[in-house]
Amino acid sequence: MLQALYDYERGELLPNAQRSFESDVKYPVIECTYAIDDDDDILAEITEFAFVPSMGATNVHLLMELCIGWGLEWLIVLDDGKTSKNAYKYICNSFFDNRKEEADQKIYMLSGADAIEDAFTVSDLQLVESEAKFPSSKKKSDVVQEHGGKELFARKFLEKVDKQEIKKSSLGKSTVNKFENLFAFIELQFTEQKEQRAKIETDKSFKPVTAGSTQTA
Repeated sequence: MLQALYDYERGELLPNAQRSFESDVKYPVIECTYAIDDDDDILAEITEFAFVPSMGATNVHLLMELCIGWGLEWLIVLDDGKTSKNAYKYICNSFFDNRKEEADQKIYMLSGADAIEDAFTVSDLQLVESEAKFPSSKKKSDVVQEHGGKELFARKFLEKVDKQEIKKSSLGKSTVNKFENLFAFIELQFTEQKEQRAKIETDKSFKPVTAGSTQTA
């Protein structure tokens, strides 16, 4: 569960958030922000937003309130697990007065993923740990935990990407589609938020010229 942060007032990331990252979003990458590139290189560094871990879906509204207080643009990305669904309902009810359409412009849920591991195929996860077996009787997250946990998986994943051992073409099509959809949502919403903020600032600075008055540049 992560929030994307960008300070449009300063035109930069919140300094403490710029390098904050956890494996609960995008690809399992730690301590850097990356996205799918158009080329076969799987990752391209992002400089327009960062992901900040909430340390559990139940805490995500606290980061949201902090962003609002600091005047930061924000989005929430959640998996589709029970805890995340409850967090979504709480935020929708408490902060959006149950206006789901408005809440959905700020909150993105990875459909069909009870945990971040579920957003990947078995073949994807075995690119990281070839010895891992994923029987249908076990959740992917349980198997990942048995092999060191998602944090270790994240570090191994990044190492393999840096070495070009894992590329975009290495991943399943469904995996790539899921995260491309996520990044498209983030880009669209932040672009719209930036445009809205710019319009508000323009409206504030506009002073209509009345009869008999003069206006200088």
